[in-house]
Amino acid sequence: MQIEIRCSYEGLKDKSVIDKDGERIGRIVDAVFDDKLVLTKFVIGGSRLEEWLEDRGLRPDIDPLVPIATISRVKENLHLNVSKDTLKTTLDLDGIGENENKFTEIMKFPILDSNKLMIGKIKSYCINPDLHIDFIISGDELNPKLSEKHSIYGLIYAFTRKDISSKEDNRLILKQSLQEIEIKLKHDINFALIHSSEVAWQDGKISKDEFEILQHLEVDAEIYDNALKDALEDDVITDVEELELEKLKENLIHKAYNTAVADKVITREEGAIIDRLANYMIDRRKKLFWQVFGTYKDSRSDL
Repeated sequence: MQIEIRCSYEGLKDKSVIDKDGERIGRIVDAVFDDKLVLTKFVIGGSRLEEWLEDRGLRPDIDPLVPIATISRVKENLHLNVSKDTLKTTLDLDGIGENENKFTEIMKFPILDSNKLMIGKIKSYCINPDLHIDFIISGDELNPKLSEKHSIYGLIYAFTRKDISSKEDNRLILKQSLQEIEIKLKHDINFALIHSSEVAWQDGKISKDEFEILQHLEVDAEIYDNALKDALEDDVITDVEELELEKLKENLIHKAYNTAVADKVITREEGAIIDRLANYMIDRRKKLFWQVFGTYKDSRSDL
């Protein structure tokens, strides 16, 4: 499976699925993960009317299942390397295994830190170009538990399946404590990129302007990540290293701004991405876009 850019749960939902013969099978309505939180397949639904009838028991709930290995690429649509006739459905006994759950079910699982403190639930996931998956915990639940010194409204925390220490009665227990999560939120720029990508995918598609900004952010974030790894070699971030990291963060948002303004117009979508990115800058103090760069005129933006 090939993905050009981070794609969120919101971005995948409702994508059309095309088999190898060019026939449209339906649209993505859910995903299936095993007990290790490995993505195994997508659930394909029909029209909204068909799904409405199925939800009310007025017609059989027969949804095709697309194994990840059968997906060749993901762009505007999801393309398969098999024909639809080879796919199993949700009615097949071996369609969804005993050790598997739909994502809509996993979203109900409580997420606990290493001290078994409830910190929220998964609200979304993000598939990266290297195909690893970030699971996003709702900031609305997590933020009030963080100290006021380092927390602002609207941050999100993301973890991978490798961050899970155990699963107990459908509760996922992370390896990190709340304090470790807070430290990670302060330094790991990956959360800002995930959140920016999630904002971009909210309408189910990525515009050309959004795509260009997100691509530039990925490149600049790699520079920041390398600097962070160097700073953490001795397990201590000095004041000098902290200042350098903050400068790199600032550079991230300045480059995003320069990319957005290159065509003389900052769209609503571009402004929303930069505004979300700015939330993660400078010691957790919220800096809205216009506070950093001043006001700007754009009839297409009401930021």
